[in-house]
Amino acid sequence: MNVTGDDVEAGKRVPPRGENGSPQDGGADGMPFLAAADARGKRLPFIVTWASANDSSGGVMARGYGPGADLIRGTIDSTDIYRALYLGLFERRLD
Repeated sequence: MNVTGDDVEAGKRVPPRGENGSPQDGGADGMPFLAAADARGKRLPFIVTWASANDSSGGVMARGYGPGADLIRGTIDSTDIYRALYLGLFERRLD
């Protein structure tokens, strides 16, 4: 999931899919969500995309439950998420 305001215009409908084909969501009637007003009273538009065509920076929080959850502890590399999912789905560890 990625929350973005890049190239989002208030009052302009959000396409149901992004440039890479992934679903993206706005508020009611396909319009972008509006953030709470900032100190100057300005509300900025944003959308939620469910996959990104670009690399995303910043931290990602992940929690695990069930098979593979033991691999999601503390700080881990993002590629280790795949290992945890693989174990959960196929009951086999990747090394």
